[in-house]
Amino acid sequence: MRLCLTKEAWNLIKRIPEISTAWINNEKMREQNYKEAVKANDLEALVAIIKMIYQRKQKRLAQGKKCTATDARYFQIVENLLYMELGAAIGKPQKRSV
Repeated sequence: MRLCLTKEAWNLIKRIPEISTAWINNEKMREQNYKEAVKANDLEALVAIIKMIYQRKQKRLAQGKKCTATDARYFQIVENLLYMELGAAIGKPQKRSV
């Protein structure tokens, strides 16, 4: 079973550049999308969200604005979920910082 998960994890990692961002302009819809992806633990959706939040953050910084609190909070949540799942699948669990 672990071998199967490992192959899936590496396949996902290889496809990261191909995964499109989950771009949503409406703030409420975007947060709902974040919540649904976290609840479903869909790794591809988590990657799409990370990519979207990163792009939004870069765009906002270029405009002299900060990242929104919602984006910052969900970026951390989604990033931790994705790293834990991938780490467990490939045998490299995430180390906790003290």
